[in-house]
Amino acid sequence: MNWPGDDGDRSNYDLFVRPLMADLKAYGAPKGLVWDIWNEPDNENFWVRSQQQLIDLYIRTRKIFCPVSGNTLWANWLAHIAGNDTIPEQYAYHLEGGTGDWDNDIQNTNVL
Repeated sequence: MNWPGDDGDRSNYDLFVRPLMADLKAYGAPKGLVWDIWNEPDNENFWVRSQQQLIDLYIRTRKIFCPVSGNTLWANWLAHIAGNDTIPEQYAYHLEGGTGDWDNDIQNTNVL
């Protein structure tokens, strides 16, 4: 099985991602749509290549997605923290909205 970036070749990946993003933009992708570039990259069953190959894929994919998303908040924030050597050492998770939604209830979240 080939993975994006094997032997430096990302052509098949680009042939999938670029038209996908162009179509989503052309047909009005829902505002607020969340993109997940990776899925559990620390799970050895998911990504069986080097960490650097995953990082390269993330960077490439983000540059393709960026013109579509138009969200500058995270891009600006990340550029400033990286540029000032202030990358967080921990991250906090918090629920947004009400607890009536199954996926927004701390008890259900903790079960996962």
